[in-house]
Amino acid sequence: MTSLTSDADNQHPVDSTYHPCCNAIGRHGPDCVVKAVDDARASIELAHRGAAAALRALPDEAPLFAVVDTVNAIAHLRAATRLVDRAATAIDRTTAKVTP
Repeated sequence: MTSLTSDADNQHPVDSTYHPCCNAIGRHGPDCVVKAVDDARASIELAHRGAAAALRALPDEAPLFAVVDTVNAIAHLRAATRLVDRAATAIDRTTAKVTP
């Protein structure tokens, strides 16, 4: 028997992706650590882009310490990204050991 509609025509696809980190199907569970870490990284990246844009927009007569503080903020955001990535890697390793 042939299908009347193709998968491309399906307006209501079912997400059956299994997330072992939170034992959920479809979306991550509400208390999922992996999703929280992903959200944290996305927020840090957004803040980094904003700070970099602010630095580029500073006028030539901006106070020196305003520029220094902005550059320091960008450096701290880069460090935060590395630390969140390291935490995500550790969480992935732990989840892989716990999940059969």
